[in-house]
Amino acid sequence: MSAGILPIEEPAAAAIVQEALARDGVQLLLSSRDLTITGHEDGHARLAGEAADGPYAVDADRVLVAAGRIPNTDGLGLDAAGVAFDRKGVRVDDHLRTTNPRIFAAGDIASKYQLTHAADAMARIVVRNALFGLLPFTPKGSKLVVPWCTYTTPEIAHVGAYPHELEEAGTRFETVTVDVADNDRAILESETAGLLNVHVAPNGRILGATLVSRHAGESIGEITQAMVHGLKLQKLASVIHPYPTQAEVIKRAADTWFKRWLLQWKDRILFWK
Repeated sequence: MSAGILPIEEPAAAAIVQEALARDGVQLLLSSRDLTITGHEDGHARLAGEAADGPYAVDADRVLVAAGRIPNTDGLGLDAAGVAFDRKGVRVDDHLRTTNPRIFAAGDIASKYQLTHAADAMARIVVRNALFGLLPFTPKGSKLVVPWCTYTTPEIAHVGAYPHELEEAGTRFETVTVDVADNDRAILESETAGLLNVHVAPNGRILGATLVSRHAGESIGEITQAMVHGLKLQKLASVIHPYPTQAEVIKRAADTWFKRWLLQWKDRILFWK
């Protein structure tokens, strides 16, 4: 029903994926409403409705209905165990402990990140907290830096905060943008559709990033690692990347930010003198 695909992603990044799908022959019926599905004796179906471009009718061999998921809490006896839950799943605190202090929960049923790698990270926290108790240095779910990727062609990957979240929080930031079309490996492989947006605090701390490229899911880990360990973007400028690789867009973004940082200090020194 939205006006474009991937509505939670940055508009410029989602637009690149949408254009790629259109080039591949995928017909997107956006802002669709009043959908009806009529079955035929031969097993086919007709979908009809109203989209942004007007009414449509499409004959289909198969209809895939992907309306989302709900937590499977039936039959677990959570009420008897004193574990609170609702339609979103099991309630946990920052240590992933349920309302029964002897029971922990991890994974899709206890997280907004319904991702396999997020469930794995949560399970590691649960094991440590359950075995060693809650201590001052006990790992917390809120401290997880979780990247994710949508495996389209090109892929779109994200980690950290989005620009609108930073703006709503009143956080000062600047966005460094690198076009994948300027990357030599992308040019060689004719995969130039893509971009990298890195959202950076004034001191160089990485607040979030979105990458659209052929192997975005493979590359976003470098930015995630920098965020987890508090490395500022300019630090990545000193990392040597193999040439030619699409991951060089990360070094390019770091170089861009480092040059800005140097110019700012140059201006300050000259003004002070």
